[in-house]
Amino acid sequence: MRRQATFLLFFIFIIVKCDSQCLLTIKQTGIKADSMPQLFVANYEDSTLTRINDSTLEFTFYSQQPDCLFILIDRKTKWNTRVWMDPKIKNNELIINYNNKIATLKNPSEWDNVSQKTRHLHNEGKENDAGKIVFEYIEKNPNSFLSLWFFTHSHPLSIKKQSEQLVMFNNLSPTLSIYPLYSETKSSLLDRKYPNIGDTFKEFSLTNTNDSTFDSKTIKDKWILLNFWSNGCGPCVKEMDELVNLYNSIDTSKIEFISIALDKENSQWKKAQATNKISWPSVWAKNGFSSELCLYYNVYSMPFFILFNKEKKIIFIKDGANELQNIKQFFAEIK
Repeated sequence: MRRQATFLLFFIFIIVKCDSQCLLTIKQTGIKADSMPQLFVANYEDSTLTRINDSTLEFTFYSQQPDCLFILIDRKTKWNTRVWMDPKIKNNELIINYNNKIATLKNPSEWDNVSQKTRHLHNEGKENDAGKIVFEYIEKNPNSFLSLWFFTHSHPLSIKKQSEQLVMFNNLSPTLSIYPLYSETKSSLLDRKYPNIGDTFKEFSLTNTNDSTFDSKTIKDKWILLNFWSNGCGPCVKEMDELVNLYNSIDTSKIEFISIALDKENSQWKKAQATNKISWPSVWAKNGFSSELCLYYNVYSMPFFILFNKEKKIIFIKDGANELQNIKQFFAEIK
């Protein structure tokens, strides 16, 4: 009997890297086809499910980073398992034996084995033992995505002092910074303080709409208005025309605007209508609110404005729409 398995989203991790097709074959044994419970697997956008026969399923999806699938095999008994999928390993096979209630990977990776050990210890209430495995793995494998993943999925690690977690995090390899999970984790571990009037401008280099690097150090002896925005922010897009009119009214030899886009996709940002209205320096901050500049200035909403005098000291900072009138008052005093 052919039955369509139901897919339910538990966890989604998104990485801006390169798409790669992954295939998970699920073989079901030890039970009649017409009595098989429905499987619930972590879903992916653009994923497809094909039933090869009454006992075999193929789950195809496009992954941009390693991912741990949480598979609920039987809802009544809460029987579940986890499978690590890595774009570097195109195929994986999970064998589910309903008679023995065992789910086995044909070729388990080191990540699968380590995750399984810590999970079993956690279920047995042996958190200290689970923690030892996690901490030892992170110390010995600073380049591993699993080490990064543990910061958001390990109870023994989560109950450590924030300062201790930060020390461990800082020992991870910088190569992991290509993953948004890295910047998100770093953001959660840092004490983010609201910037104060008089704080110093943070110099930066970001990509502009021409795919060239814009360096803020090139702006000297000018007032600077930083505008954090996104094409997905309704108020930001709505007030763009007003911002353009304001720019056209100022003395650009004394004042410079810099718009910092927090759009998720660089390509979409460059094509957007609002983006192409901007004639002043316009750059894109990868990782959005988790980007270095957003963390530094504690940018948590949009639009977000920070005004610096020509000594590059903050004199005005405000989030939300309808702040351009207040900014105009500062500009009126510039001579």
